[in-house]
Amino acid sequence: MKKQNQEIDRGQIKPWNFVNIYITDEKFDEYVLRTAWLIRPKANKALRNYTDAVFAKNVSVQGFRSGSKGVLSAAFTVVKNSLKKSMFIHADTAAAIVALWAYAEQDLVKSLRQECIRAGILLPSVWTWETAITGFFEMKNIEDILTVIKNIHTYNEEFSEWKYNLAAIWLSGGLMATNADDTLAELNLADINQRQNIEQETTTDTQMQAGMNLSVLYD
Repeated sequence: MKKQNQEIDRGQIKPWNFVNIYITDEKFDEYVLRTAWLIRPKANKALRNYTDAVFAKNVSVQGFRSGSKGVLSAAFTVVKNSLKKSMFIHADTAAAIVALWAYAEQDLVKSLRQECIRAGILLPSVWTWETAITGFFEMKNIEDILTVIKNIHTYNEEFSEWKYNLAAIWLSGGLMATNADDTLAELNLADINQRQNIEQETTTDTQMQAGMNLSVLYD
């Protein structure tokens, strides 16, 4: 299983504005943008600070000074078109939007990640938005994750297939980080085995000593 990721040609890591080629459905596009914009005030502080800075820099809305954080108080209907345009132009805007979407859909993302691990796909033990915004692999190069989706996917929700695909793309960057993680896992396993051996030896010594003490008492 360790060779699985290495045997697949992942191609080049893509900046996040390339993700637009996979968000072609107009309704799904609006859902992603709306979800990201509305969840932003509820996101954790680090993610909120990052996305606020990106949007203040890249999103221009009439009535707000360019580069002003005042735009962050605008309603989604006011910023929607500028958000969409900026997502095509700026990789950091696209990364911020998908990061916020993933935060809002974290249960789905976590469940997909767990299913991938069960299927033997090597992913980092920790996967954060700070790492994920580096980029992603194209869908044609993550067939192993898409196969997992086919096995678990149901069509009982609107956009469910699109959601899983976007979650797969969000997780895909982790496929390039597994070698170091595997090494760490091996070291942890070796440490666990060593501690188990020590504990076993200690238990054996204790049992032997207890036996000797009993022999003395009965003698």
